[in-house]
Amino acid sequence: MALVYWKDDYSVGTEPVDDEHKALIERINRLYDQLMVEDEPSAVAAFFEALVNAITMHFALEERFLREHGYEQLPQQREDFERLLDEIVGLVDEFDRDEETGRDDLAARLDGWLSSHSETHDARIEDVFGRRPN
Repeated sequence: MALVYWKDDYSVGTEPVDDEHKALIERINRLYDQLMVEDEPSAVAAFFEALVNAITMHFALEERFLREHGYEQLPQQREDFERLLDEIVGLVDEFDRDEETGRDDLAARLDGWLSSHSETHDARIEDVFGRRPN
């Protein structure tokens, strides 16, 4: 069962960035699948730790790409990224209290972040690197 699905709305039309976003979603879903088969209390903590690591790795790769191409909005992108990590860390307690509600909230927040990120920062990337495919 996937937690987050790729949407064409997430595309910035720049293949390296789009591929990295798709890989991040795939990593998130693999981690979530692993969590669903684990039957120990430490599985939730391990899931969130791995999720934060995957998102951090994604951002490092994306940031390197953007820095190499002279993208001027990196400080704003870093702030957006830090807010997402703070939200995910805040979801740990909710997930521990009620897994179903926590899962739904996590999926909604990840989707919301990907959508918002796409509409703001990634739209700026689009302006720098070209138009999104139709």
